[in-house]
Order: sequence, then C-alpha cells, then structure tokens
Amino acid sequence: MAELTVTTISHGDAKTHFVSTSTVNWVILQDRSGVTLVDGGYPGHAGAVVESLRRIGSAPEEVRAALLTHAHVDHLGGLARLRREHTFDVFAEPEEVGHARRDYLQQADASTIGPIAYRPAVIRWLGTVLRLGALDKTGLPDTQAFDGLSELPGSPSRCRRTATPAVTARSPSATAKS
Repeated sequence: MAELTVTTISHGDAKTHFVSTSTVNWVILQDRSGVTLVDGGYPGHAGAVVESLRRIGSAPEEVRAALLTHAHVDHLGGLARLRREHTFDVFAEPEEVGHARRDYLQQADASTIGPIAYRPAVIRWLGTVLRLGALDKTGLPDTQAFDGLSELPGSPSRCRRTATPAVTARSPSATAKS
C-alpha cells in the first residue's frame, strides 16, 4: 500500500482532509452526513483511499459522492476500483464527463512521454506509475455533470477550473503529483 499522510482542517461541523502520497493527492470532505471524495488517485491507490477513510474514522460505505477535478487515470483510477464494490455518484465538470466515461481519452501516451523517456527522473516516475495502473483505460460510465454540489457532505462548491490540456502538456515528472 502507498505511504500516505492526512492533514485535516476543521471548519464548523465539517472537516477537509488533504491526503498525500508520493505520486498523487486527493481530498476528503466530511460532515455528519458522510464523505465526499475529490479525486482518487491511480487504480493502485484504491486501497490507500480506503485506508485514508479509515484514518479519519470513516469507511467506503459512507462515501456519498466523488468529484473529479479532471478525468486522467491518476485522478479517477482509484475511484473506478472502489466503485466495483461500493455505490456512490461521481460528478465532473460538463466538459470532462465524456472523458470520465471514456467516450474519448486524453492523457499522456508514448508520443508525449517517449521524447523525454531518457531522463532518469522520468524513468523512475514511469516505473512507479506503471505499477499503480497508469495504462488502465477504465472509465466511470455513469459520471454526471456537477449539479447540486452543496447537498453533498462537506458542502463543496464550484471553483474556477483550469483546462485539462494544460495538464496534459506538462512533462510526466511535473505531473507526478497532478
């Protein structure tokens, strides 16, 4: 299982938990009604997501929804694995819904990684993320567009979004924690 740290900020009756691993981060919003996950890491992080829920005194059964910041495998892979055993809604920006459902796939591939693959940091990064499921193309076919977010645990709200292509264009070593 991935090493992880959980940092918690309390605000009134709710808590925001920032979970960090060596390759990705996710957020858990928690209040009395349950939890909302914001992203879920690579497919290989599903166990770490469950462990992070356990550390905050929760469990996968308490997840009411998940929000995707964007639909790259390092954000939705762990959620896709969790959804095999647990039921919760998944939401994304309207522009990302098709990407999350895998109507199309937009992420780094051999053509973007190949030119920089000679770099030692990139080789190390590839060794790590490939073991975590970076090549997994599984989507979340019932992803819905954001709607009624304030009803979810932690009362999330929409914020300004940066375009996914800008993330895709960065080098793999820079996106190791994207």
